[in-house]
Amino acid sequence: MDALNHADDETDWLRQAIAKGLSGLLVLHLEGGPSAETVAKTAGVWFYVMCSWPIKWHEELDRPRLRAAFTALASQSRRWPSPSELRALLPSRVYPDDQLPAPEYPEAKAAANRAKIKFLLGATFELRDLKDDFAKLEAKHQQAPSENSLEALTDLQIKIDTLQTQIQEAQQP
Repeated sequence: MDALNHADDETDWLRQAIAKGLSGLLVLHLEGGPSAETVAKTAGVWFYVMCSWPIKWHEELDRPRLRAAFTALASQSRRWPSPSELRALLPSRVYPDDQLPAPEYPEAKAAANRAKIKFLLGATFELRDLKDDFAKLEAKHQQAPSENSLEALTDLQIKIDTLQTQIQEAQQP
């Protein structure tokens, strides 16, 4: 398909952006620039060339890029530029940051999860302390066995087992 015969709806903005950019360059009276009478034809050639580039032009993404590239051309050029010079100055596309809506999360479920996390943190530290106490008591019991220390070890082991079960149950979804 001939680049100049693209559907106007899709490329009208591109034609306008090129015309505006070239008009800005024209007022600089750069060496080798077209006359005011031929700038429209010059814009048509630029449009044709730019449509031949392997770019699928999107107004939202590319209009700001073209504006930046034409501005750079205006600030750097001493002679009338070619489309390839514009392409070299064309910045990368900046894609909009599509944010997903916040997920709906029932407050009751969030509160239950916070409570579960609080329990798990507390239980983990309590379990660590119980295991430390068990290790100390076991060391004493091995040095001087007694009925009381054996009973205390048994009670601690029951507490440890119970707490580990509660932790495992709380970790289930």
